[in-house]
Amino acid sequence: MCDGFLSTDAEDPKPFEGVPFSTMTLLSRARFTSDLESQEGDDKIDEERKFLIGPVFRKTLPSEFNRDALCVDIVSPNSPGTLLRLINVHLDSLEDTELHRPEQMRILADFLREPGCGRGLVAGDFNDISPKDKGLVEENKLVDAWVKLHGATGADGDTWSVGVQRDDGLQPGRLDKVLMVGLEPTEMKVLRPGLILVPTPGGEEDVIPLSDHGGLSCVFDI
Repeated sequence: MCDGFLSTDAEDPKPFEGVPFSTMTLLSRARFTSDLESQEGDDKIDEERKFLIGPVFRKTLPSEFNRDALCVDIVSPNSPGTLLRLINVHLDSLEDTELHRPEQMRILADFLREPGCGRGLVAGDFNDISPKDKGLVEENKLVDAWVKLHGATGADGDTWSVGVQRDDGLQPGRLDKVLMVGLEPTEMKVLRPGLILVPTPGGEEDVIPLSDHGGLSCVFDI
């Protein structure tokens, strides 16, 4: 399965040192190719249809937890003069770090609008648990793919803590998002986590969700 994907940071431990969480981006080899790979192989016609991977880099964000934005620039075979930027994020969590998230969102929106980058998306866990977070998407003129397709009060888009009884009293929320500039979302759904067995101190097994976050599947037109 791993052979089917190109992965960031596959052999570099630095992004994972000294932080509680980090990010990785995987791109299907069936759709994407690196510069080196595009010069290899006999099927040149198939290679020309693939998106070419450009610079891959991390941008440090103002953060209590050393969070960053993992950026992958993509070149379309149909419009080689314009970059498509994919950004993977996990923004600061908890209410006492809410002062960082507005600045983090502004920086991310600016990344998508840098010269030469006419379109792109930022996806991940935005941790918008405070009322002050609710208008940040609109303030930065980003398109929320879920709201675009399902409306703000439409289909259940909660991705966090669904079906979980929490001791802190927090309710399920749509913390995970796909935000776009210059792209058109066409399909989107929440991928609910499966269940796993976990041993308990009494020697029995408890059934719990694989994660307290659901995944997102989003299809968009370029």
